[in-house]
Amino acid sequence: MARYLPPEMIIDIISRLPIRTIINCKCVCKSWFNLVETHEFVQSHHARSVPRLAAFNFSHQLFRVEDGLNLTFDSCCKDYLRIGGSVNGLLFVRDLTNKRACVLNPITRDVINFDNFYAYRVTYCGFGTSKITGKYKLVTIFHNEEEGTLFTSYCYVYTLGTGLWRHIKPDSWVYYSHNDEGTFLNGNLHWLVRDYEGTHWISCFDLENELFTTFSPPPLLSRRGYAQRRVHALEDCLCLSDTTPYDDKIVIWLMEEYGMEKSWTKKFVIGKNFENLRRQNLQYDHINPIRVSKDGDVLMLLIERYIFSYSKKNNNVERYDFFGWDCVVDPILYTPNFLSLRRFKNEYVYSLHPEYMYHVYRHF
Repeated sequence: MARYLPPEMIIDIISRLPIRTIINCKCVCKSWFNLVETHEFVQSHHARSVPRLAAFNFSHQLFRVEDGLNLTFDSCCKDYLRIGGSVNGLLFVRDLTNKRACVLNPITRDVINFDNFYAYRVTYCGFGTSKITGKYKLVTIFHNEEEGTLFTSYCYVYTLGTGLWRHIKPDSWVYYSHNDEGTFLNGNLHWLVRDYEGTHWISCFDLENELFTTFSPPPLLSRRGYAQRRVHALEDCLCLSDTTPYDDKIVIWLMEEYGMEKSWTKKFVIGKNFENLRRQNLQYDHINPIRVSKDGDVLMLLIERYIFSYSKKNNNVERYDFFGWDCVVDPILYTPNFLSLRRFKNEYVYSLHPEYMYHVYRHF
């Protein structure tokens, strides 16, 4: 076929195939192998890719969950523990036990390790890509507390392909106390923070110009006692989930116009009186909205281990036992991409060992 069809047509055909079929196509001949490695193919395939769910189970295996509820689990890694971000098919993964991190492409099996990730005592971090230049960057932030309440903030940025961490000026008047990982959206990373007086703000880091700004969150629930509030991305909008021990509901807000504080809208208000929610201790654990279906149902993670969907139309909650009843998961949406990490200069890239590549099996 390569003799009679132009490369752009072959790219258009192969990029429409399932991922495993594309991988098999790379083994057909050298010209197809090289074609799949081109920037044109990567862009063409990524534009057609459907978002999927990536998650770690309790055994530290990474699973790729196909779109919809008929799932395919693809276990490819057992070394890492927490997914801290997803950008263009690349996963930012933190190993909380060994105090290291990596950037991983689960399709190509390419990995870049950061063994010195915690050298700066990083507490808060994020991964994203700049909006104009398309550079992939890791951001780390930590505080040194002084005299009990005063603190000094430090921020370091790593651009893939440079091999260097750079120190930049952080937001010095806010304290990062809620999100471990920043939420990537619209070329920016976001954290829910507090100032010296305890007022909440959303800290925004522009990955292009590497400057911090802040804007106001929506009106929050009770300020008494311990509350769990997190910033997320949902439906391509900035999202904030809010639950406290003193309220009988979970509130999920959406910023419908990015950067416009007046556009915060209550998207979901979920009561805690559902039977399958009352069995879980929701008082001290945050809610992680994952995605909204075509029917308007929201898929969400509770207590970092239970996946539920809430139907606003039917006002009911349904639990999904994707990974086992007591299996801790760390789900995040990602869009598969054939981007090879070997394109980044000054980086040591290795491939996951074959022993971590398990068979794919159908569930349900």
